[in-house]
Amino acid sequence: MDFMNRTKYGVVVTENVQATQWGGHIYSLVDDAKDVENGWFGHVGAKVDREISEFLTPTTASIGTKKAVLAAAPAEIFYAPTPEGLQEFYFINKQGKPFRAYDLAENDEFSITEYTIDTLGDAAVKGNFVVLQDGSNRLKEVATAPSDHAFYGEIIDLDSSPLRPYMMVLGQRPAKFIGIRVVKNSV
Repeated sequence: MDFMNRTKYGVVVTENVQATQWGGHIYSLVDDAKDVENGWFGHVGAKVDREISEFLTPTTASIGTKKAVLAAAPAEIFYAPTPEGLQEFYFINKQGKPFRAYDLAENDEFSITEYTIDTLGDAAVKGNFVVLQDGSNRLKEVATAPSDHAFYGEIIDLDSSPLRPYMMVLGQRPAKFIGIRVVKNSV
């Protein structure tokens, strides 16, 4: 199998997210309609059992009334014939299977692959903002901070990918990472 021509999925690095280190909420969510990439955003829905809730895609109505969660499950890559095949960007959270999502607090910082953001131009711009968008789990870049959104973040770094071995392909980073600081995530 040619791993260099496979679809690359989103990767997220939760370098300064309260839920990963200081006791914030981590959710087990499931989406029965589609596969979910790490670095996608949504809302916590109804419980499907004691420990698992639905992962909801943002809507025009929910964007202003519900907190956002960040899909960031640990990659499970069990076999690959080449080092390239072991890269985290080939991992996806499968439809109908539980995955991890993090509650985000104001001032949390994380990095996601740029291709998981719908940018205004060819590339994201430091100082711009990211918001949820109707019918999509991808963030959307905007030039001004919104006043009517429950969640938005600021782009603080344009290539914040750490030099971790699982993100390296033959000594080169496979993707550009965008650093984001949460400005607001409350209703």
